[in-house]
Amino acid sequence: MNTMSRDKSRGQSEVLGFVLILGITMIGLTTIIIFGGNALKDAQQQAQIEQAEQSFGVLDGRISRVALGASPVQTVDLGLNTGSSGATLKSRDTGWIRVTYVNTSTGSRSVVMNRTLGAIIYANDDTTLAYQGGGVWRHTDGGTIMVSPPEFHYHDGTLTFPLVTVTGGGPLTSSITVTQEGTQIQKYPNRNQQTNFTNPIPRDVKVKVTVDSTFYQGWGVYFEERTDGQVEFDHAKEQATIELTDPISKVGSALTLVGGSQLQIQDQAVLSSYDSSAASPTFGGTDGDIVSDSSVQIQNNVRIKGNITVGGQADISGMGNAGRIHGYLSYGAGSVSQSACDDHVDGACTKNASLGDKRSIDTRISNRIARIEESNNNEANPHITNGELNWTGTDNITLEAGDYYFNQSFQVQGSNSAPQNLTLDTTNGDIAIAVKDTNIQIQNHGNITVKGDGAVRFYNDKQIQIQGQSDVWVPGYDSPQLWMYCTSNCGIQLNSGSPRFVGVMYAPEAANGVQVQDHAEVYGGIVGGGQVQIQDDAHLHYDEVLSTTAVFPDRAPVIYMHVSVYRMTIKSE
Repeated sequence: MNTMSRDKSRGQSEVLGFVLILGITMIGLTTIIIFGGNALKDAQQQAQIEQAEQSFGVLDGRISRVALGASPVQTVDLGLNTGSSGATLKSRDTGWIRVTYVNTSTGSRSVVMNRTLGAIIYANDDTTLAYQGGGVWRHTDGGTIMVSPPEFHYHDGTLTFPLVTVTGGGPLTSSITVTQEGTQIQKYPNRNQQTNFTNPIPRDVKVKVTVDSTFYQGWGVYFEERTDGQVEFDHAKEQATIELTDPISKVGSALTLVGGSQLQIQDQAVLSSYDSSAASPTFGGTDGDIVSDSSVQIQNNVRIKGNITVGGQADISGMGNAGRIHGYLSYGAGSVSQSACDDHVDGACTKNASLGDKRSIDTRISNRIARIEESNNNEANPHITNGELNWTGTDNITLEAGDYYFNQSFQVQGSNSAPQNLTLDTTNGDIAIAVKDTNIQIQNHGNITVKGDGAVRFYNDKQIQIQGQSDVWVPGYDSPQLWMYCTSNCGIQLNSGSPRFVGVMYAPEAANGVQVQDHAEVYGGIVGGGQVQIQDDAHLHYDEVLSTTAVFPDRAPVIYMHVSVYRMTIKSE
C-alpha cells in the first residue's frame, strides 16, 4: 500500500513538472514574440525612415532643378510604402516666412516678403520628415533637426535667399510630379514694390527674418549656425526670428591672426595696452592680448602684458630670463612643460584654446573700392592727378572730408632734410581713401597726420608699408580715428627705422603676412594672417577702446539683399 502511494505521488509530480516546464516555455515564447516583434517593427520603421530621408534628398534636388530652370517638370518615385506600413505622405499649405525691412531712424517697417511655405510631409509613427522652404527637416517629440539646408545664405553682409514654396494640398502617392507655377517673383531689390527697395541697403536699415512652422526649431538652429545674429524662439507660436547682424564686430586684442601660418615674437618685443579715452593715456596696461589660429614661438626676452590664445602649438622654451607672459597661455595642440609655465607664465597654461570662424572681408573691401572708384572727390583736389598724389612743388598736402581714389600709387615719402607731410582733415566729415592695385607706401620720413574728430578709412587690395622713420599720427593716440583695411592677398610691413603707427590695421587672412620690426611702435591693434613676425624691440600697444568700437560702423549689417520666390506645384497621378 505504501509503495503504491509513493508511485502515484511520483507520477503526479512528473505531470506537474511537465506542465510547469511547458508553461514556462510558452511564457518565454510569448515574451520573445511580443518583444521580438516590437524590435523587428522598430527596425523596419527605422529602415523606412532612413529610406525616406534619402528619398527626400532626391526630391530636394529635383525641385531645385525645376526652380532654377534646368527642367520644366520633374517626376520622382520616392519608393515609399505608405499603405500597409501605416506611414502617410501628403502636401500641406502650412507654415510661413516673413522678411522685414526696418528703418532704425524713423521706426518704419516694410515687409519685403511674406509667403506661405507649404510642405511635403512624410509621417511614420512619431517621426515626421518634411520638405519645406528648400530644406528637409526631421521632427520627433524631441524637436526638429535639419537634414539638408534651405537656400538661405548670409555671407559678408550679403543675404541671398531664393525661397522655394510648394502648393497642392492633399494625399500623395510615392510618385510625385513637380512643376513651376508661373515665373520667379523678384522681391528684393524691387523698386516696383517699394522705391527704397534697392541695393546697397541704406545704413539705417536692419533686416529680420521670421519663420512660423512646425519645424521652427530646425530653422532657428540653422540661422544660428549660418549667421551671427541672435535667434529668438517663440515656442508657443512655433516661431523663430533672426535679426541679421554684422559678423565682424570688434577688435578685441593687440594682435589677432586669422589664417595665420606661424607667429614669431622675439628679441625684446613688448605687447601691452592703454586707454585712448583717458585725458592723459598711460601705457603698460595688461590687456595686450594675442589671439591666433596658428602656432606661436616666443623667445629672447619678450614681455607680453596680456593673455595668449593660439589654435596650434605654443613654444615658450626660449623666452630667456627676462621673458614673461603676464596672463594665461591657452593653446590647441602639442604641449608646454610645467617648468616653462612656472618660469614664464603668470597665469595658467591650458590646452583648451577655442577660436571662432574665419571672417574674410574681401567682398566688403572690393565693394568699398568699387563705389569710391565710381564716385569720388579727386577732381576737387589739385594735388591728385591720374590716380596718384602729386607732390610737385610741395612737401605738404591736405585732403579734406570726402572720398578719394588712387590706382597708380599712394606714396608719402621724403628725406631726413625734406619730409613729406599729408594731413587728413576730418573737421567737416570723414575721409575714405581707396587704393586699388597698388601699395600704400609711407616711407623715408613720410608723415600722415589726422586732424579733427572724424574718422579716416583706407581700403586697399595689395600691400601696406610704413618704413624708415615715418610717422602715422593721430593726436591723443586715438586709434579708432584711423583704419587701414586690406584684402586677403595683403601684406603689412612696419620696419626699417623706428616707424610709428596710430590706428588699426585690419587684414584678416593676409597671405603675405605681417612684419613689425626694428623698434616699430603700434598704438591701436593689428588683425592679420600668414607668417607673422614681431621682433627687434617692436612695441604693440593695444587701445582698450577698440573692444567697444565697431570695425565697420558706417554700414548696416546687411549691405546687399537678393530675395526671390519660386513657386512649385506638387501632385501625384
